[in-house]
Amino acid sequence: MQNRKAVLISLVCALVAMVMVVSYVSQKERRILRMASPVKVVLAARDIPEGTRLDRSWLKVAKIPKKFVQPGTSGDVEDWLGKTVVIPVLKDTQVMEPMFSSSRQGRFSVKVPPDQRAFSVAVSEVSAVSGLIGPGDFVDVMVTVEEGDIVNGQAVSRDIKTRTILQNALVLAVNRIYSDMRFRQASDLKQQSRGSLLASPTDDEPAMEKLDNIRTVTLSLSPQDAQKMSLAQEIGSISLMLRSSWDESGGAAPIPSINAREFLGIKKMVIPRSRPAWVEIRGAEEVYR
Repeated sequence: MQNRKAVLISLVCALVAMVMVVSYVSQKERRILRMASPVKVVLAARDIPEGTRLDRSWLKVAKIPKKFVQPGTSGDVEDWLGKTVVIPVLKDTQVMEPMFSSSRQGRFSVKVPPDQRAFSVAVSEVSAVSGLIGPGDFVDVMVTVEEGDIVNGQAVSRDIKTRTILQNALVLAVNRIYSDMRFRQASDLKQQSRGSLLASPTDDEPAMEKLDNIRTVTLSLSPQDAQKMSLAQEIGSISLMLRSSWDESGGAAPIPSINAREFLGIKKMVIPRSRPAWVEIRGAEEVYR
């Protein structure tokens, strides 16, 4: 009799345990199926450069497990059309709201650090280190001026002096390009031979302009340094020196100015030569140097 009771109790316990296990497994299965159920999400169809205004060619819709859907996504391409990304987006990345600009973020002014001013310097390809300066680089600025006197109402040059007026200035933009990724893309375009089948840039894609002509470099300067630059452009010629990306000094080391007599070690007056100038013909376009 007692053995029967023991067997019966064992069977009941086993049945309860089995029911609990089945219930637990069923809950887990339902949860896994729910998390694995496919959800439509908009993805980047290709690498999207910073500052790109999206159209359908940049986007695609795919189904991914719900578990991997990021906050701020959408399954409708229409939600993102016409918006501008403020960061580079890699191919197959989920498109999310934080990637896009607000009404202010699409402007160049957000690139200017607080308490600084964006100041554009007129340069040539030579004075801008052969066009190798890009956004995010740091440069030193030199000005070369002619010293002289006024003789019989005429300016007479006596000597030439060069002085470093700014050091460690941040480059915000080259021409109208203010993104490092876009600068590299434009640099790649520059390497293409004439007659390339690459489409020419449009007004909506200033970052894709070719870097054949480096006309301006925009620097981040304090208001006081901006005044120095404005005066330097009026009285002399500007040259930029590209600093190493490994330069960790961060500070401005004193650099004494130098004139032609000191440089050559002579006492006689040095007569400045005229600056070389030429015209380069590119198809029907004349580029003055």
